[in-house]
Amino acid sequence: MKREMYIIREGNPSIPEDKAELFYAAAIHLQEIFRTYPERTFLWIKSKMTNPSFSDLIFSYKNAIFAVLPLATENDSILYPDDDRMLKSLLRMSAENNLVPCIFPVHENAEGWNLFDAAAFTENKLNPIDPVHIGTDDEKKMSSWEMHDFAVQTVMRELEAQGKKIESYQTIPGIDPQIFFRDDDGKLSWITVRWFPYGKEEYWNDEFIEMMDRNISSHPEYSGYPYRASVLIHMPQSHNPARGSAITIEDPVIRKQSINY
Repeated sequence: MKREMYIIREGNPSIPEDKAELFYAAAIHLQEIFRTYPERTFLWIKSKMTNPSFSDLIFSYKNAIFAVLPLATENDSILYPDDDRMLKSLLRMSAENNLVPCIFPVHENAEGWNLFDAAAFTENKLNPIDPVHIGTDDEKKMSSWEMHDFAVQTVMRELEAQGKKIESYQTIPGIDPQIFFRDDDGKLSWITVRWFPYGKEEYWNDEFIEMMDRNISSHPEYSGYPYRASVLIHMPQSHNPARGSAITIEDPVIRKQSINY
């Protein structure tokens, strides 16, 4: 994947009110559907709006992971987004990471799951998706994005345990940094996160990360420091663990970096 460099503004770029309304309508509907299956376990992997993002509503059922994009409707029609970059990103990330890409048309009379195949939607087809009929007990390995997301979430939990305030985060592989937070002096700092198999040598693309750190620090609002966080994951079988399995990790190591101009 081509590596891109983004600067995530403090608190994330403002999210349009219409997109927030679509997000909350879809999240509330899906949560209500989860409750109609008390004997089954649906888990939110993500239910928060971030930027950049390929999906803000991601949940799992058994060995399947569903990435959802809420879309507006007008009368009986689903509106194709004027800016389709997030839809394209959803399809790409889903194909690369074995996710089920879904659209959720937001309207007052939504019934059942109200999920449809996002790829088919781009071909003007509406193919319903029922997670209960897709998730199985077969073993599936965690994808690269799942491992990356797990590592970022691990570092955020550590920061919160230290009393740090997280301003923004994102978990798209290939986009750095992952986290912006307030340090002990209240300054806006940032962290580049990587995960490594326990016992293996760590690899950092120093030249790129140092260039990014200089770029970010050139903006006056980023008055803190760059950090790097390593998450070491035990992988006894030398491959990614299965979805839903227990994962053993070491405490994340967060190191403050200097900026070389």
